Amino acid sequence: MTGHGLGAESPGSMPTRLISVVDAVCCVYFCAAGKHALLVSILTELGMEIFIPAEVEREVLRKRLGQVEAQWPRLRASSRVRILDALTLEERPVVDHSRVVPTSSRSLWH
Repeated sequence: MTGHGLGAESPGSMPTRLISVVDAVCCVYFCAAGKHALLVSILTELGMEIFIPAEVEREVLRKRLGQVEAQWPRLRASSRVRILDALTLEERPVVDHSRVVPTSSRSLWH
């Protein structure tokens, strides 16, 4: 079981794994406002593992908005955040889409 009682596993089944793949918009806005710790805190409280694709990192590093330049290294250094390796054309993982439940971190604010 992950999170705080989230997910219901039956005996012998694999435990539910909650992940959040954070996009550039979330990273830029939270870092620009100096609130990267709030983003990490919310996703961690929801029991989610936090992943940021390398492509998102490259996009964030090009931004010159608010406190992004100062705050990005702090978000990246969080022990709760994992930067994913960049994808290459040769890597095409097989994904069982029936097991993926799309959840956007942006939906937290609606």
